[in-house]
Amino acid sequence: MITISKKKLFQDYGIFMIFLTGMFLALLVITLLSRKSWIEGLKKQVATVLEETYPGKYTVGDYVSFNSALNVSASCYHLNSSLTAGTLPESYVLIIRIMTIYGPMPAVYICNKNGSVDFIGFTCISRDMSDQIKSVSMNSTIQYWKLRIRYMLLNSEFGKSQRGY
Repeated sequence: MITISKKKLFQDYGIFMIFLTGMFLALLVITLLSRKSWIEGLKKQVATVLEETYPGKYTVGDYVSFNSALNVSASCYHLNSSLTAGTLPESYVLIIRIMTIYGPMPAVYICNKNGSVDFIGFTCISRDMSDQIKSVSMNSTIQYWKLRIRYMLLNSEFGKSQRGY
């Protein structure tokens, strides 16, 4: 019968925990370093959809952080007007991953603090395909997310801090 000493068992456990901690730290560093490029990539996708829908009317501004469970699958940016060369009053553009009949797709919404939310389109696909998915999903998924985004903006810490209380 083979017996393993407690000292050897603790050494093996210690080596394993050091390795595991190192892996978690490496993942954390990689995630933190790639966050800025991820945000910029999403910003470019949002800008592409806005330019296809409203040519020359809007530009995408700075990233806006918000406290919500949707923060993992959504990004929010200030919406700037190209015509007035400034930020529109309390207007934002949000990209969020929603489920469609073709699987999860990144959808772009324009949001105002007065409660209006408008669906713009889907990124990474042609405008014609986006319109087809929109017509199939209009009464279900897109409407659900319009209401969900409105609730999130009005009731999250993001919405409260932007309204001044």
